[in-house]
Amino acid sequence: EGLGSLAGRGLPVDDFRGMLAITNSIVPSVAYDGYASRKRARPSTLGDGTSCDPAEDDEGHKLWSVDTDEDTMAPRCFGANNQFPESLYAPRAYDAVYAVAHAVQAMVDDPHVQ
Repeated sequence: EGLGSLAGRGLPVDDFRGMLAITNSIVPSVAYDGYASRKRARPSTLGDGTSCDPAEDDEGHKLWSVDTDEDTMAPRCFGANNQFPESLYAPRAYDAVYAVAHAVQAMVDDPHVQ
């Protein structure tokens, strides 16, 4: 199919020769179902619609909001609602974070890396 379908429509096939095209697709699998299940199980960090999630880090900084100069009574919320429809890019970002984490851990564990 591929280039043959382009040629059948009178398009210049030579311009596409040697090209690799990739499309996003989420194929049902045990690994993806596990990822989606863990994602849906996480609590929302959007807050209650009036105020942001109050969680703080170890230094007392807000995790999901930032105060703005616009209105000192209304911080800007940066939370996530895990029930939103899945983005085609989210699983790839999830995989990328794991790949980087494993690479960093391998460097930490390597006695030859300073």
